[in-house]
Amino acid sequence: MYQLDAWRKKKICKPYSSCERLPHPPSSDETCSGRRRPERHSLENLAKTLGVSTHVVFVGAINWKKIHYYYQLSDLFVSASTTEAQGLTYIEAMASGCAVIAKDDSSIQSVIRDDESGFVFNKDCDLAPLLMSLLQNPQRVNRVQSTAHVHVRSFSAEFFGHTLENTYQSISQKGQYAQNQRVAFYPTRRSS
Repeated sequence: MYQLDAWRKKKICKPYSSCERLPHPPSSDETCSGRRRPERHSLENLAKTLGVSTHVVFVGAINWKKIHYYYQLSDLFVSASTTEAQGLTYIEAMASGCAVIAKDDSSIQSVIRDDESGFVFNKDCDLAPLLMSLLQNPQRVNRVQSTAHVHVRSFSAEFFGHTLENTYQSISQKGQYAQNQRVAFYPTRRSS
């Protein structure tokens, strides 16, 4: 199963169009799912027009506390969005075990490293061949899922806490050294 991040701002037409271009459309156990947005009716019509409606399930709005269940049911999370300022959607998907396929964008370069913590495509026409390649090579998907699951730990609250604590310890030690050496820890202003 793979999940499509769905709404106009996020360029949902691109993943659906890619489903249409696959030589063999996804089987029922590789269902695309979309979010409920004001454009749902348009997306349902698009899926019918593209001939992929029997492979798409619109699950509607999902409570954020339960969204991880949907990620866990999916092997792949596909998004053509270039408006992910922090990549939180991708981080959630990777933490839940999905391999992420995303359109290349400078804002996600620290989150998704191509063929390591996810898969990146540059042009819309590159998405269908990438999807086909991954559907035919589940070992590659499994490898990236494992790597991504480890990679996203660096975005966790626990990791942030350790980093903050280490920074505090480092500053404290420098401050203690400065006090012992009778050197001002903070630079003083020069009078003119």
